[in-house]
Amino acid sequence: MANAKVNSNDNDEIDLLELLKILWEGKWIIFLFMLIGLLFGIGIQLLNKPEYRTTLEIKIDVLPPFYSDSEVILDFQKHFYNPIIFMDWKNNAKGTILDYKDLDITKLINGFKILKDKEEHLVTLIANYKNEKNTNYYLDTKTNSLQLLFDVFEYSNYISALLEKDYFVRAEKELGVLKNHVKNIGDNQNVILQLLSIDRYLARVEKGRKVLLIQHPKLPKKISLGYGITIPLYIIIGMILGFFYTLLRNFIRKHINNKVKS
Repeated sequence: MANAKVNSNDNDEIDLLELLKILWEGKWIIFLFMLIGLLFGIGIQLLNKPEYRTTLEIKIDVLPPFYSDSEVILDFQKHFYNPIIFMDWKNNAKGTILDYKDLDITKLINGFKILKDKEEHLVTLIANYKNEKNTNYYLDTKTNSLQLLFDVFEYSNYISALLEKDYFVRAEKELGVLKNHVKNIGDNQNVILQLLSIDRYLARVEKGRKVLLIQHPKLPKKISLGYGITIPLYIIIGMILGFFYTLLRNFIRKHINNKVKS
């Protein structure tokens, strides 16, 4: 039994030595595969455009009494991706390089309009849900152009101002309707509370408070793989393929030699 264990260990050692010998003899082939991996990695880096990403945080400052957070954000999203609203802004904006095709979430393929993949979007509205009362909203922007980023920031503030005007007009109309309602039916606690809520909202907006606060963007960060990761990765892949090719070639040679001898 002891002899069997010794023989097994000897065989393992011999197999390992033989394997190392095969790999050493094929070192130039392995090196060639590593070189191909290096060139392939450099080629990919040169062909692929580096990707950058940054965010603009959207905060709700004063919520209209007749709206929820999600409804305000949905309104913002509808206005933001509206081509007519965009062109109204662009026609009055000076020096902007932002184009609607950068924002458009659809594309034409063979005459059919389809949705773009999220990775194709220049700007994506993201909701970071924390709990029922705390959800953060961001405009995820993929660019390293500070001018383009500034344009997105300016356009977002334009949308915010439009919504603010719409909500203010609606609040004034609601206030008038409720006041007439009180005159007709007399004091009603629910109606009075609504009146106070709308009145407080109008007062805050008149004092300069905003429905949406668009935070200034952060500096873009590179998210695509750089040379420091891509090159070593492809060299390692090349080395593994070189190992595999060397061992496979040796196996085929042995198989052919055994056939010739037999």
